[in-house]
Amino acid sequence: MRRRLVSVLAGLALLVAAGASPGAAEVPIRVFVHGEQVHFPDQEPIVVSDRTLVPVRAVFESIGAEVTWDSDARRVTVSWTGNQAAVFIGSTTAWVNGSRRTLDVAPRIVGDRTMVPLRFLAEALGLKVEWYDPYWAVVVGQRPSLPVLAPSAEPNLVMPCTIRVAMRPVPPGTDEPPREGSYEVKEVELSEYVVRVLAHEFGDFTDEGGTERYFLNEALKAGALAIQMYAWYYAWHPAAADYDLDNSVNYQVYIPNKPLYHKHIMDVNAIWGKYMVRSNSGEVFAPEHGRGWYNARSEGTDWMSQRGSLYLDKERGYAWDQILRYYYRNIDIRQYPHPCGGLQ
Repeated sequence: MRRRLVSVLAGLALLVAAGASPGAAEVPIRVFVHGEQVHFPDQEPIVVSDRTLVPVRAVFESIGAEVTWDSDARRVTVSWTGNQAAVFIGSTTAWVNGSRRTLDVAPRIVGDRTMVPLRFLAEALGLKVEWYDPYWAVVVGQRPSLPVLAPSAEPNLVMPCTIRVAMRPVPPGTDEPPREGSYEVKEVELSEYVVRVLAHEFGDFTDEGGTERYFLNEALKAGALAIQMYAWYYAWHPAAADYDLDNSVNYQVYIPNKPLYHKHIMDVNAIWGKYMVRSNSGEVFAPEHGRGWYNARSEGTDWMSQRGSLYLDKERGYAWDQILRYYYRNIDIRQYPHPCGGLQ
């Protein structure tokens, strides 16, 4: 399976094919250098013949490199930590520390900005380059804790489509995996992950008085969005180098063969394409939730009672978004224009 979220494609030559994914034209390429996002006020990065070109000064001066321009030779020279690379406008010939090299794509002038192949120049200076696939994000040097939302918010928002789960085996006679022990990493479609977690975490139950309770649609929709956003957060803030979160109560319990009812599928699809952020910052957060009691405790504490959400649905008539606002403080619920595929 092609890694479609925070998967690092080490060694990739920054192949960003134009039109390679739905909605790609609406999502600008983002560049992070040593943990900080580079902003391009007048000329965004572009893709030419599957290579990413960036304004040279905006990127390389951000790390303290010296950038010089020779108008007669139409040559750009970038020097940093003892390395030097020179490229020429309109030419595929380059020089790196005195050795001739050949580029796949020639530098060019676009919008009065000198655009150069990012991967070539960065690696020529001894920097590591990584590409984060559907996020259309290039990371140069130190890897940041990538934010889901850039300051310009909506245009730079990209939804994760898969999640890397450290799968710990469920011991015989139990219904949940242990919190520690050996694991295998499995990459899971986000929609599949959400619906299986929903079926387990928001499963029908018997309350404290012995009454059987069955989850209704509004509570399930609220739970589905909380589960999705929790996974979304850890897609961008992985728990470990090789996985985003595990399948135990350390995070959210994910059991691949968990039986589903039609209501689980229907309610995940009902909120698909929605996302939840802090209203004061526009940032994605990890909505905490747990079993709780069949009542409306923990209002405004940033912690959702799973069973309490049913209470709010059944006894108070709350809609799914009202349930979320009851538990989580200062949130906006928005519509993402190009969501990943939902459940079939």
